[in-house]
This record gives sequence, C-alpha cells and structure tokens, in this order.
Amino acid sequence: MAITLDTGSFTGNSFVTVFEADEFHEDRGYTSWTSETDDEKKESALIRTFDYLAVQNYKSTAFDSGVPAAIEKAQCIGAVKELETPGILQPDRELGVKLSAIEGAVEKEFFESGQRTLFTAIDNLIRPYLKTSSRKTLVRG
Repeated sequence: MAITLDTGSFTGNSFVTVFEADEFHEDRGYTSWTSETDDEKKESALIRTFDYLAVQNYKSTAFDSGVPAAIEKAQCIGAVKELETPGILQPDRELGVKLSAIEGAVEKEFFESGQRTLFTAIDNLIRPYLKTSSRKTLVRG
C-alpha cells in the first residue's frame, strides 16, 4: 500500500502525506499519532479518512484552486480517529427494533435509530466546501 496524493480530482487516495500528518499531529500534541511508528498503519488511516471525505457532497468549485487547507486538516483529524479506532468514520448503520404483539405473535419492525456519530471538527472544516442540503426542516407546533 502506498499513498497516492490527490489534487482534488479524487483519483488518488490521500490529500496529505504521512510526513505532513506527522507534522500536523506533532504541532497539536496528538500522541496517539506521533507515538505510532508503523507508517503503514498511518497510511491506512489516511486512506480510510480520504474515503470518508471523498463521498461528501462538495460544491463544483471546491477544488478549483487545489485541495483547500481546511480539507487537508480535516483529513489529519480524521486519520488520528481512524488510527485509534479503525472504521470509526464509516460505521454500519444501527437499526432500532420496535416490537409489538399481535394476537399472541410477536412482530418485529426495524427502523433507523436516527443516531450517528458526529465528527464536529471534521464537519466544521469541510462545511464551507459542501453543497447546502436541500432537505427542509419540519417545524412541529
């Protein structure tokens, strides 16, 4: 496995190198990243984070001038989370279970629980480059 730098075309597998991520985390004192000596684990974490970032709904102009520094920072932040807990950025959805009795039988109805992990630091960094949501907020009164 090797890092293939991407310039915003999403043909590579990382926006930053291990060296750049090392500097980012060293400056911020993220010892879980800096104490890891296996560069292959770091590369894997960067690639998994790139996968997370690559599926976001970016504005068509987001990468016109190359990869924004905020998105590179977001990748570094996500990579330390991925190093600590592989797969944390792309969990399977949890389904809640609703049970109801029907004349002595039990019927199971599965529905989305609506819970998901928020990655505030990552989301705040990439938000200016994302298309706005077309979903309307319902107000109950």
